[in-house]
Amino acid sequence: MRLALIHDCIVHVGGAERVLQCLHTMFPDAPVYTLVAKPAVVQELFPTAKVVCSFADKLPGARHWFRAYAPLYPMAVEALDLTEFDVVLSSSYSFAKGVIVPPATAHVCYCHSPLRYLWSDYHFHRKTVFRQTWKRVLVDPLLARLRLWDRLAADRVDQFVAISQVVAERVRKYYRRRARVVYPPVPVSKIRLAGSAGGYYLLVSRLMAYKRVDLAIEAFNQLGLPLKIVGKGPLDGALRRMSKSNIEFLGSIPDQALADCFAACRALVFPGQEDFGIVMVEAQAYGKPVIAYGAGGAAEIVMDGRTGVLFRDQSAAGLKDAVARLDGLALDAEEIRANALRFDTSRFEESMKSIVQAARARASSPHRVNI
Repeated sequence: MRLALIHDCIVHVGGAERVLQCLHTMFPDAPVYTLVAKPAVVQELFPTAKVVCSFADKLPGARHWFRAYAPLYPMAVEALDLTEFDVVLSSSYSFAKGVIVPPATAHVCYCHSPLRYLWSDYHFHRKTVFRQTWKRVLVDPLLARLRLWDRLAADRVDQFVAISQVVAERVRKYYRRRARVVYPPVPVSKIRLAGSAGGYYLLVSRLMAYKRVDLAIEAFNQLGLPLKIVGKGPLDGALRRMSKSNIEFLGSIPDQALADCFAACRALVFPGQEDFGIVMVEAQAYGKPVIAYGAGGAAEIVMDGRTGVLFRDQSAAGLKDAVARLDGLALDAEEIRANALRFDTSRFEESMKSIVQAARARASSPHRVNI
């Protein structure tokens, strides 16, 4: 079976890129296609892979200003030639699923979410990133056009696989397609249960508006408790300026340093709404409780009152109440870790191999249909 992998952009190391890394480990001979790639990230994640980029990678500043070229990505992904493969497995949160493949080629899309700023987060972005009238005048027609393309591109996929129940529901809502849920891979079995809790809280996130890191900073400014923040992003400067001395920004740190942070923290703080949230599983793998906004993937990962605390009011006050509630609970680190084992890499690999093989068999059938 000749198989190719395709991912949207390989420009930073995030949850979606870790999924792609796992898929390439499963299928080591598969080339990796992408729109834009930073060589340093490719070297870190796929040192032995054949990585093929679209023409967009050669555009001026594309590897740094990759979001600015989004209007060209439908054309760029459609220009990628994958005609020699029996199966194409896309890892997509935006444009990769729009690749054009031959009729006899099976296309399985592991969907991280329908593109959020086109669908589920459209109005949030209009109120924040595009709140000025002049931006809306420019952006609204473009997003409407991309939304039409995205809906049509979804029809090219033979089978959708979603990272969580909440994403499966979005696929049904926006694409009118069913999606099987296979949770992302987390190497839980390789993580050791940590010792006693440390004296600080931990937040691991890209510093972007929808991650709601500002909410955590506001809450911990008032609580006066130590909070360590791992991650970088466009809001780095603004978030640092609003933080008091009890909040420490660590930036991007090596994997071992991050592991040490998990092992020594009191709890992980997760104030945003995510489609899944791999860091919540990682924290629980160390036996650490999670304080999370109780929507999206958190509701599927965290057992409220047993492996952490979920809060329903997405505000600083709601988060402060959750911190106080956690202090009143006697949680079992072994039970927290056992919950994380539901998401171990071995389960992901077994499910995805079965799905790919079944998709290839259906593609060879004279009665082929999308599912």
